Amino acid sequence: MTTTTSAADFRVMDPEFAFIAANAAVEVDDIIHGRESTFDNVTRLSDLLKTSVIHEGPQGANLRSLMDPVSTDVFSRALSASRQHAVSSLNELATRTEELSEALAKVQDNEEMLEVLRDFCVALSKYALGTRHTLLQSRVRNPYKK
Repeated sequence: MTTTTSAADFRVMDPEFAFIAANAAVEVDDIIHGRESTFDNVTRLSDLLKTSVIHEGPQGANLRSLMDPVSTDVFSRALSASRQHAVSSLNELATRTEELSEALAKVQDNEEMLEVLRDFCVALSKYALGTRHTLLQSRVRNPYKK
C-alpha cells in the first residue's frame, strides 16, 4: 500500500496508521521467531512516532511538539497496555514515545526489547483503530438525511 502522505503530515487518526502499526507488530514478531522480515512498516512507524513528538525548528534545532489530544490519548493507552511505565505528564509521554521510536529504528539490534516493541505496536494499532472508529461513530447524524 503506497501513500502520498508525508510523515510530517501524518496523524494517528489517519486510516493507515493502525494498519502500519499492526504490520510493524507482525514484522517484529517475525524477528522474535527467526523469520525473514522486510522492516518496511517498522521503519515507517518509527518515522511517524518520531515526527509526532519532534519537529525541526529554526536553524535546524529539534523542537518538542505539542501532540494533539487524540495522539496523546492513543499513545498513553498503548504504553499502558504494553506494560510500559505509566506516564504522568506530556513531557514524559513525548520522551517515552521518542525512546520507542529510536528502539524501533534499531529493532534488529534490540533483542531484549523485541517483545515490548511488538506489544506496543499491537496496542498502538488497537487503540488507534478503536479511537478512530469511536470518533467517526460519534458524529451526529442528520435525522432528515437518508
